[in-house]
Amino acid sequence: MKELFRKIISHNSSSQKNLLLINVILLQTVLVLFVTLWAYFAINGIILVSLQLITAFSLLVAVFLTVAAIGLVNEITRLSQKERELEINKAMMEKDKELISILSTHRHDFQNHLQVIMGLIQLGRNDSAVGYIKEVTKSLRQTSSTTVQIKNLEVAAMFLMKKNEAEERNIQFQLEMKSELVGLSVPATDISRILGNLIENAFDAVSVIPEKEGRVVRVCLNEGAQQFIISVWNKRPLIPKDIQDKIFEKGFSTKGMAGSGLGLAIVKELTEKHGGSVQLVSDTETGTEFTLTFPKMTADVSA
Repeated sequence: MKELFRKIISHNSSSQKNLLLINVILLQTVLVLFVTLWAYFAINGIILVSLQLITAFSLLVAVFLTVAAIGLVNEITRLSQKERELEINKAMMEKDKELISILSTHRHDFQNHLQVIMGLIQLGRNDSAVGYIKEVTKSLRQTSSTTVQIKNLEVAAMFLMKKNEAEERNIQFQLEMKSELVGLSVPATDISRILGNLIENAFDAVSVIPEKEGRVVRVCLNEGAQQFIISVWNKRPLIPKDIQDKIFEKGFSTKGMAGSGLGLAIVKELTEKHGGSVQLVSDTETGTEFTLTFPKMTADVSA
């Protein structure tokens, strides 16, 4: 209810600003017509008013209306930016809720496992209890064998969340750890948003592929001597060449009405904000691959 009320207020505030701007423009138009007629009547002696007075009045009103219009434009721009930030924060909150839900599910599973183990011990079936513990341990290792290697806990949690989502959507989610991203200067929240958006887009893309053809999304974390290299890959579908230059534009979406057009724009904006770059290759030979590069921070030898 509070969220709905906030949206209504935000929408009304923006609408009022747009309405005021339209009114200012209309007033400027009316002013031009009024001054033109006034000057015409003065020149032809219909009314006894000096042209100097008409000019001074016109300039005064024009300056006032121009300042008002500029102020309204700046305010509308500020509101639009705030609304965009709210949408991004809302998306992040949804992801946080999803992560909390996953952690709650794991907690519930652990409680069930403990109850089973306790029951087996109480029944004197110690060998069965040991076997059950080994099975649970093996399952946990398979689930977290890659994510536990990541030093960044937020990124590790994001990968765990995406792994669970992939299982629900019947997608093979592969993570290649050739780097632990130690020393990456991008804040954890930003790199999680960047990777989260790219992976989510890849999931949505492969979801249109029949399961029998294989739905695979692979993330590779790598590094060279001067930079970190992160890629998100899926074999199919491909992105048409005629829109590859547009997909990073704000508002552009390949998902039609279902997409916000913000995901890849956020990826590009945050990546470049931290000195990185993002490239796309989508062809029959490579598949569809987004590659991020971030420079490594060099040590200050003068320190």
